[in-house]
Amino acid sequence: MDFKLNEFLRGYFALGLLAGIGAAVLFFVFVVGVDYCPLLPCSNLGSISASSGVGNIGMQELRVQEGIAHSSKSMAWAAWVTIVVGTISAGILIFTLSATQKAVAASVEGNQIAVISPIEVVQCEC
Repeated sequence: MDFKLNEFLRGYFALGLLAGIGAAVLFFVFVVGVDYCPLLPCSNLGSISASSGVGNIGMQELRVQEGIAHSSKSMAWAAWVTIVVGTISAGILIFTLSATQKAVAASVEGNQIAVISPIEVVQCEC
């Protein structure tokens, strides 16, 4: 097996970096949302009128519950992404361990050959 470490690291590192950044952006968009409003009153609550009294509290409660449901769904999605990335990472670690074991076995074999049959230096008269 022709194993080129530089190509392996260059390709998979870039792929992992791209996947990680993409997952972080998607997670941020799904959890925080594009209409994030840290201070009240927010412009996206314009459909709720201040004069409706008790109905206003009910609508606000409904909106809060919908936000919690949306965040819970996003957290479940993020958990699945974490499981998939963890599984891929475990596979890469197992592959790395296998390649390391092969390299160590080849090194041990080379050292045993070097110890058993030392190289004789022959001087020539030139």
